[in-house]
Amino acid sequence: MCYLPVDRELLRSFSKGKILTMRQQMKFCNLHKEQSAKDIWKKRGYPSIDWSGMNRRLKRHHRLLGQIINGQESHYRTDLAEKLAKGQERTLRKTERSLAPGYYGNRGLRLMSEHIIQHFSERLREKAVDDPVISGRGTTVFVSKVLVPELATRLIMEDMSVELGEARNILLQSVDMGELLQDDVADGEIDAAESMGDRFDFDGEEF
Repeated sequence: MCYLPVDRELLRSFSKGKILTMRQQMKFCNLHKEQSAKDIWKKRGYPSIDWSGMNRRLKRHHRLLGQIINGQESHYRTDLAEKLAKGQERTLRKTERSLAPGYYGNRGLRLMSEHIIQHFSERLREKAVDDPVISGRGTTVFVSKVLVPELATRLIMEDMSVELGEARNILLQSVDMGELLQDDVADGEIDAAESMGDRFDFDGEEF
């Protein structure tokens, strides 16, 4: 159904020699895409993600997050500021690109977003008063479009032993694989991000 080359053994194992119904074809197509993504993941040398240790890794980047919230220039802050100036990025549902932070996928999006809100919600509220990039589309957009990708690129630098520019390229190139293989959100990435909107009641934490 997706018109991609299919491994005969995979198809034979799935179909058991029977003609597939439309629903079964769709299920096989998803299985095939997932298997292809795993093969590419391995070929590109992407890491096995230790989700249990993720919060510990994220805490090492609190200083960077605090600096960006306080107004320090960054790649994704500048990108969002330029889009705001053009009247773009009005809502997360109209965003031009996936919110998934590369191969960390929607699971990573949710975990990083929740970590940021848990530790920086108070600081974000304070800065939103006089920071047009934070207040322009709200803190949820700022977290999803600026802080999460800035955080993810630092993790990718550590994972892959690459420089910052290459980490950004890897983030973009691996989005599809992340969405396929690291998806723990039933309704997709937008719901993962928008669910943060109701969670800005955490106390901020100094760093």
